[in-house]
Amino acid sequence: MGWHPYYSTYLFPPLSRLPRASDCSAHSSKKSLSVAAEQNRSTRHGDVRLCKQGHRGQQLLRAANPSSTKRGFGEQSPLASGRKCLSGSGVLLRKRLARECRFETFTLSTMNVVFGIHAVAEALKARRRAFEWVGVAKERHDLRLQKLIEQCRQTGVAVRFLPRVDLDRMAAGGTHQGILAVTSSKQYSALDDLISNRRGKYFLIIVLDGLEDPHNVGAILRTADAAAADGVVIPERRAAGITATVAKSSAGASEYVPVAKVTNISRALGELKERGFWVFALDERGNRRYDQVDYKMDCAIVFGAEGRGLHQHVRSKCDFLISIPMLGHVASLNVSVAAGIVLYEAIRQRAETSA
Repeated sequence: MGWHPYYSTYLFPPLSRLPRASDCSAHSSKKSLSVAAEQNRSTRHGDVRLCKQGHRGQQLLRAANPSSTKRGFGEQSPLASGRKCLSGSGVLLRKRLARECRFETFTLSTMNVVFGIHAVAEALKARRRAFEWVGVAKERHDLRLQKLIEQCRQTGVAVRFLPRVDLDRMAAGGTHQGILAVTSSKQYSALDDLISNRRGKYFLIIVLDGLEDPHNVGAILRTADAAAADGVVIPERRAAGITATVAKSSAGASEYVPVAKVTNISRALGELKERGFWVFALDERGNRRYDQVDYKMDCAIVFGAEGRGLHQHVRSKCDFLISIPMLGHVASLNVSVAAGIVLYEAIRQRAETSA
């Protein structure tokens, strides 16, 4: 009841929205009940508008609750003095207000956003998401944003011009570059879908074993698109999904690369091997150099998580453990850099065969 830490609105009427102690007397209970319910209902609608319209909602909230002063959203109102006065008819008052003022909230936690110039532009071009609207910072008037605004109007997507602080809040600290889109979430594919659509002579599947850094996942998706990979496999838990940060880090490539979420990576590798795939895994303890194996076959390449590398049960499912020689002082490369090196070696070998 009351303020929920994961939402930007009140789920049910909190104690701070109830009338003062003087309003809870028996001789004026009916009158105070109706007045309090009306104030609560008006204020609650102000909260919903605040989530939808930003600073304009703050004005509506203050207009709906004249007794409040200018304060940040979520702070306690002056009506909090009635917090300890609930007894007798006050308890019944709270129950009735809770029944009358339940409603379906529209909060930032239910919204999926894509931000960044390239990410929004590619999402508009790919048309694989349903767009609610695109928000543009009022302060920016450059040609790049003007092209995106024109693209939105051509595709029938609503455009809103908002203060930069509103975009900062919705992007949750991400670098949005003055543009943000409210869209549906990324649609994941099934593993069977990935291996039913081959883009080249041989399959090339990328498997990410628990990568948690969204910037690394985005960079690998960008390389996967450039290398014409057939898809990427990620685990459902303890790994980064396709978030707004991933979409921006991939420069919009996440809109084009099929991504399959699986419950168990080692089980997914077993299914791929049953379909005739050879499984390679990049590991610093690998006994073969990455450029000394043959990629001219249907293959899946596994990349381990940052720091801990491959899980033991995943390593046991791999046919070959490969490594990149390190000639300097550090022991390993960033996983997204290593993925680029290995993927382009596979492309080089396959291109020579085609020639």
